[in-house]
Amino acid sequence: MARFHGARLVGKTLQEQHIVWCLPSPILHHGGQLTTRGTKARGGGDDMARRHRVRLMGKTMHKQHLVWCLPSPILQAHQAHQAPTPHKNLKLPSRWPSIVCENCLYSLEKDMRARAFHIMDPKGIIEMLLIFLEERGGGVLIPPSFDDSKDNTNRILPYLGMWKGHSITKRSGVYGSTITEADTIAVLEIDDDGWIIQDITSTSSGGNVTTNVHWTGTMSNNLINFDGGFQVTLLPGGMYMGCPSNVAKSVADSKSFHLEFCWLKSPGKRQRLVRTYDIEGLAVSSTYSLENKL
Repeated sequence: MARFHGARLVGKTLQEQHIVWCLPSPILHHGGQLTTRGTKARGGGDDMARRHRVRLMGKTMHKQHLVWCLPSPILQAHQAHQAPTPHKNLKLPSRWPSIVCENCLYSLEKDMRARAFHIMDPKGIIEMLLIFLEERGGGVLIPPSFDDSKDNTNRILPYLGMWKGHSITKRSGVYGSTITEADTIAVLEIDDDGWIIQDITSTSSGGNVTTNVHWTGTMSNNLINFDGGFQVTLLPGGMYMGCPSNVAKSVADSKSFHLEFCWLKSPGKRQRLVRTYDIEGLAVSSTYSLENKL
């Protein structure tokens, strides 16, 4: 039997639940995937359908904390066009392929990693954000602490200010399979009128190329909408995930797009992983940034 601590964010409410999963011995012996129904644990929780995956790497099992994040405004608009399903919160498989992107960041302090998934419907609209917190080893499982503050403004405070760091970009073979490095400076501010202002400056290692990206946006609950159709969802645990509000529109306008995952594991230090796609929707590069707050 394996015990896990999970949480799911539905609308504006983060619900933390202690979940007890009974794993059949063939799964534990051979490794693989398990899809099962969650059962009520002693601390409460509804008897809803849940998905869980167990991986065995050698003789070490990765224990997982589950964070379910459903952006309610987008999800509700998407579900309005779907037929009702027989089980609450359980969706039938789509007949058309959806877009799924995985970003993985490893903790700088503990033997732990976070795997974040952007899941979009076939039309390119974000449907679900899913995060797995995985800790290696067979020690005592300590549930993570999630900030369920009703004031979503507090969730942006750790990211405000100036961040300086270094980035490494690896491009795919289609575009030459090159690796480049750059120094980065990122600034995030809230002006007197409540606008969110972000500036990211990147200077190549040789110092001969400098690029600057300037965005302004507004914040509603835990969602930041920047000009140009890019949105950032602020999540518990010092994380955020960014993506276009409509990938299909970016492709139709012949614009490349990117998906971002940020993990602020400790105060004053964060990691960012950005995956960039071309106008045809092909992954062309991955950029990893390690930044410190000034």
